[in-house]
Amino acid sequence: MDTMTLRRILQAQYRFGEFPCDNIDPANKEYFESMFRMEPMERIDAYMAMTPEVRSQYWSYWTDVRHRL
Repeated sequence: MDTMTLRRILQAQYRFGEFPCDNIDPANKEYFESMFRMEPMERIDAYMAMTPEVRSQYWSYWTDVRHRL
């Protein structure tokens, strides 16, 4: 993820506060937010270690973030 994308995501978080993804476990949401601070290879490893259910929540979260940018 490049710096500009990360900056836009952080601006969206500031602007909109909490993301209204009802199907996301709060602990998972914190983890997804922490993934933005990971190195690219760490992020890939974290994604690969997710169960299908958590991956689904991850994509719901990411889709919500992208729509807010």
